[in-house]
Amino acid sequence: MSKSFFTSKKHDSKVPKRPESYKKNIYQNKVNPNFRKLGGGVGSYQGAFGRAEIKHLLSRTMFGYTRSDIDFFEGKTLDQALDILLHYESSISPPVNNYNGVENDPDHALGETWINGPLKTDTVNFLQIRSFQDWTFGKALNQERSIQEKMTLFWHNHFATQTSGINFSQIIYRQHDIFRRTGLGNFKEMLKAITFDPGMMIYLNGFKNQKNAPDENYARELQELFTLGVDSGYTESDVQEAARLLTGWTITQTTGETFFEPSRHDTGNKTFSAFYNNQVIAGGNDGEAELDQLLDMICSKEDVSKYICRKLYRFFVYYVIDENIESTIIEPLADTFRANNYDILPVLRQLFMSEHFFDEYARGAMIKNPIDYYVSLHKLLETDMDFGGDFVQQYNVWDYNFLFGSISLMEYGNPPNVAGWEAYWNGPAYHELWINSATLPFRNQLADATIYPGALTVKGSPIFADVIAYTETVPNAEDPNVLVDYVVELFHPNEANAVQKAELKALLLSGQAQDYYWTFAWQDYLADKTDEVKKQAVFFRLFSFFKKVMNMAEFQLS
Repeated sequence: MSKSFFTSKKHDSKVPKRPESYKKNIYQNKVNPNFRKLGGGVGSYQGAFGRAEIKHLLSRTMFGYTRSDIDFFEGKTLDQALDILLHYESSISPPVNNYNGVENDPDHALGETWINGPLKTDTVNFLQIRSFQDWTFGKALNQERSIQEKMTLFWHNHFATQTSGINFSQIIYRQHDIFRRTGLGNFKEMLKAITFDPGMMIYLNGFKNQKNAPDENYARELQELFTLGVDSGYTESDVQEAARLLTGWTITQTTGETFFEPSRHDTGNKTFSAFYNNQVIAGGNDGEAELDQLLDMICSKEDVSKYICRKLYRFFVYYVIDENIESTIIEPLADTFRANNYDILPVLRQLFMSEHFFDEYARGAMIKNPIDYYVSLHKLLETDMDFGGDFVQQYNVWDYNFLFGSISLMEYGNPPNVAGWEAYWNGPAYHELWINSATLPFRNQLADATIYPGALTVKGSPIFADVIAYTETVPNAEDPNVLVDYVVELFHPNEANAVQKAELKALLLSGQAQDYYWTFAWQDYLADKTDEVKKQAVFFRLFSFFKKVMNMAEFQLS
């Protein structure tokens, strides 16, 4: 392989900078006038743990939930539920070659995983990257009852890189594997792993960092975006000294593994500013020892624990952090973080067990991000996506859904820049940025199409949720009041008001006044399911009803 493999023009693009508005907005004091005033502290929640609380917990820790998920957790305590949700699956089935029908891969047979193959920059590499992105949608859709996939997205947004900037499928997969396997582990260990990670080395030019030409990209983001936050007190000289310390790390030309090359390393002492108590890290030829000291020095600052806890809070609870939330929630969580040597798990357990997390104003307070929306849509509708072991078609369908997220401003693998998706940092709108005049109609149209036969097909296979079959599973569905209550309770985070319920019931009654207009129609269908006229009579009522449920603003919330 040629020496220019990583440094060719194709792979040497400029680092996607954070937008100019980042510094102004990340800690701005403006507050959306519509924000909710959440109460409670980090003390353990002592209230009921019923269906409403289960729904809230699952909607924040998972990509949606199914009816069976709620049934599974009913009867369990919050403690027991968190034991399950905060546990990772140990065996992860990797993405496979699903693309041989498009382009022949000489190194991997159809159905064989490609994650350990040689690095390439050809069409096969492009198809493998797409295979990875499709697979991530499948992982979210078929997730265990675990926070693992949601946590993987959190770290992907925090240590934001782009597949287009890394451009090697195996390296992209390995980076996300760090997040998927260690997301509940120790933050300092993850920070070290991501510093060594070839994907990050490529994305922020770390592989080019050498003593004669120090590259400051990673050294800057390590402090500003990954640990301390904006304007925390570190100086420009701290960035320069960290860049000198990080010289010498590069990547093998064949397998994309990170290694240390002493001849490229700046062996001089590195002296940091008063912000770091003027600490001096002695130079030499032990690059890893210097890195350990650098990370220990950075993580000795309380700013790190507060910064990470703020990001966890905005991702899992709510976007507004005012003075009260800072003092009653963020600071106690940060204390827990430091007391546990920067382990993530104790922090999340404390957060999800808190009275604050279950405050009534925290429920249904967040707009679902696009991935959350599309996965939860299919889970709630119980969309049929079983292709009987035909993994090629399975990937085709995952690809179809992956594109919906991309169109809706959230392409997995490609956050817009190194700061991550704007909804998690750009205030005062934050999560409201997911919804605009283009994305909201698109969400609604997709929901409508999913319940209309034949509206969505992928290479001959329908993506279809049968609302008639679904309604047959609802106890006492012949009573329109029961059916309205059942569906709304499941599909919406909070209870609908009387006016909303009346509007929904009117759709089942076709505008008539008496409940029996629905009851008789449903009973007639059940008496003879082969009668197409009777079937169509209930279908169009159910289509209008479910369409309305999903087009209501509450369906966008978690």
